[in-house]
Amino acid sequence: MASQAAERATALVRRYLDPGRSWDAGLDAELRGLLREDDAARAVYRRAVTAHRLMASGSAEAPSGFEERRMMDAVVGAVAAPARQGAARGIWSAIRWPALGVAVAAGLALLLVQPPGLVGEVGGEVGDPTLRARGGEVQAPLVGLGISGVTEGGAEYEVVASGEAFLGDWVRFYTSNDRADISYVFVVGLQPDRPVAWYAPLPPEETQSLPIPVERHHMLPMENKLAARHEAGPLRVVALFTGRPLDADVVGRVLTADLSALVSSELESALRERLALGAGDVVQILETRVVPGKQKETSRE
Repeated sequence: MASQAAERATALVRRYLDPGRSWDAGLDAELRGLLREDDAARAVYRRAVTAHRLMASGSAEAPSGFEERRMMDAVVGAVAAPARQGAARGIWSAIRWPALGVAVAAGLALLLVQPPGLVGEVGGEVGDPTLRARGGEVQAPLVGLGISGVTEGGAEYEVVASGEAFLGDWVRFYTSNDRADISYVFVVGLQPDRPVAWYAPLPPEETQSLPIPVERHHMLPMENKLAARHEAGPLRVVALFTGRPLDADVVGRVLTADLSALVSSELESALRERLALGAGDVVQILETRVVPGKQKETSRE
């Protein structure tokens, strides 16, 4: 059962990554406090922001342009607070000079917002796990999957970062791969008491893992509609990054109904054993929810 801190962090991170909702210094400070004090909250932040950065730029190493705007929102809100009017006058004087203003804002952002480091390959933290400024270096080669939803109107939103995908929308997949020994990806969706949702490959036309390049932010050449094979409720997207292609028939036999009851770590272990995956192969399990369709383009306060 998720802690109250993790649940609140989930709500704050979803708001932070939603361009249709506002963000201010108070929310930023609240999120920072949760990340400092709670391991589960830090895990929520890492998963969501890593997914966001993979979608935005294919790199988990540095904040996206959207994150930088969010940090500036927090800076502006902090210096504009009545209790800080004196400091604000000094800051705004600096901002009259563009280069100095950017430097001051960047410095304040590092003080105001101190999330933990991100993750490299699934399965472990990279670098110092203590809180530090956004954009800490990721030292291990990156291998991961990004997922976006696409509405009928063509608007695109991040599925993992937002925590939801809408029935009737399309899903689009992006891979980021820094490792020359990883050449293939296999992606499926699992829901309790539902048939396996095949994303990449798509049998019977495609029968093996799809080849992927050593490249950041590579879009897979297909879109899948969240329709007949899906229903409202939890959805696990499982990505298998391997050095050799996997056969769809073999994977299909492995994905038995009992797997849906396993926690993510147990599911990964079962897949590794049943598919005889190598130590260098990467199993990524992304948790989200399918919800009844609505207009994602609508802004929300």
